[in-house]
Amino acid sequence: MGIISNSIEYSNSMSSVRANKHIKKADDRSTCCGFMKSLKNIYDELLYSYSNGSNKTKYDEKKYSFLTCPSRPLKIALKRLLEDGILSDVCLRVGNESFPVHKSILSSRSPVFKNMFNNDMKEDRTIDISDLDAKLLGDLLLFMYTETVEDLRWESASDLFKASHLYQMMDLAKLCSTYLADNLCKTNVHNALSMSEKFSDENLKLTVQQFISDQSK
Repeated sequence: MGIISNSIEYSNSMSSVRANKHIKKADDRSTCCGFMKSLKNIYDELLYSYSNGSNKTKYDEKKYSFLTCPSRPLKIALKRLLEDGILSDVCLRVGNESFPVHKSILSSRSPVFKNMFNNDMKEDRTIDISDLDAKLLGDLLLFMYTETVEDLRWESASDLFKASHLYQMMDLAKLCSTYLADNLCKTNVHNALSMSEKFSDENLKLTVQQFISDQSK
């Protein structure tokens, strides 16, 4: 009877342990779900705060995801790399202003820069940029490093649209094209049509033509 009693007690004990494990797993899952929900709430709050900041232009989150995503550690690090010129291996110069940059990053983002660094200007440490002003080059570099455009307006979007085609940065061109199409008005529509034709942007052209058609009714 002692052996049977001990066996029953051992069996009951193991059942209790297994039950406790199931309860613990359920608690762990509940804790994990709660943690993930908390993370999502924090992310949503950050996203809302960032996209509605007083010094930011409001954008459609889906269309302008490059602009509304809160800064990630990698983006912060790359922006600092650009601003500080750490380990830069070439300098772009516009007038009296210089931009220490990294050939590998620019080459990966723009076929024009890649060709520039691999051919005629391969050994040059300083390269003069004659087709952009300093502000526009700075905006272009910021996008190359971080996929971020700061304080986008019609004029800056138009300039970046042209520059992105010049340097074959089609992801930036698409972003600017979308912004231009969403912000058409009577005073800029003909300029938008001209740009769409010059750079063969059929989506922008169709949107402009539809806008003109709607205005004439």
